[in-house]
Parts: sequence; C-alpha cells; structure tokens
Amino acid sequence: MSLAENQLSLLSSFLPKHAIEFLARRDSNADTIPQNVGKLARSHKMATVLFMDVCGFTSMSKSVEPHKVMEMLNALFSRVDKLTDEYKVHKMETAGDCYIAASGVLSDQTCNGFQCTLDHHNHPELSAGRVMEFAKAVLQETAKVKMPNSS
Repeated sequence: MSLAENQLSLLSSFLPKHAIEFLARRDSNADTIPQNVGKLARSHKMATVLFMDVCGFTSMSKSVEPHKVMEMLNALFSRVDKLTDEYKVHKMETAGDCYIAASGVLSDQTCNGFQCTLDHHNHPELSAGRVMEFAKAVLQETAKVKMPNSS
C-alpha cells in the first residue's frame, strides 16, 4: 500500500467523506484559510451527544508523573474506543480527559469505504438508546482502570 493510500485509509477512519473530499480539493498552501470552510458544517437535529469526563482527573494529574497520567488515559480511552464499534457510537473527540461520542451523526454504512454523514434521521430514539447503553458499558469497563494515585 502506498503512502497516499495509507493516509487516505487513516483519514477515512475518522473523517466523513465530504471532509476528506474538501481536504483533497483544498489549496496546498497551508497558510490559506479557505473561504468556503463553512461548507464542512452539517446540522444534525436528532443526534445524541455524550460528553464524558474523568472524575478527579485535575487533582490527580497535579500529583502524578505525566507519563503515568498518559498511560492511564491511554488504557482508559483504548477501552472506550473498543466499545464504540460494539454500540455503533462514533468517537467525535478527546480533549485531555474529556471523551466525546455521538450517535445519529454518521451513517452506519460506508460510502465507497468512507464514513458518510446522515442527512436525515428517522429514529432519534435509536441514537439515544445506543448512547445510553454505550455509557453504561463505559462505566463498567472503565471501572477496571485504576487511577495512578489509587491503590
């Protein structure tokens, strides 16, 4: 597999098709902010979004070596990442100790190997149910990860 194919494969694992197409068409000058970047935005009226935060993270991170904090976050988020496929929930972002996931935003189907956004969602209760069951599973799974400052 060529470098370009590897890069495309990596991008398609977390960006929807329209975003990859936009990046491919974009001017190669990295300092230029495209005037039409707003075209990437999509409205999702029936999506369910889950924001998760690690309790006690701020105080723990002040008293524990940074590499231990990173090891714990990696172990924690790796477990959560595995659950996204099982519950058909899409990881949207991690920022520090915050994990953001959603359902009802991206299609369960792929479009020529790419993730596709949903233009219309007929079953918001399905998305909400997926996120609720995912959240319950996350609580059970992440309880197995010990905070670095606990015994």
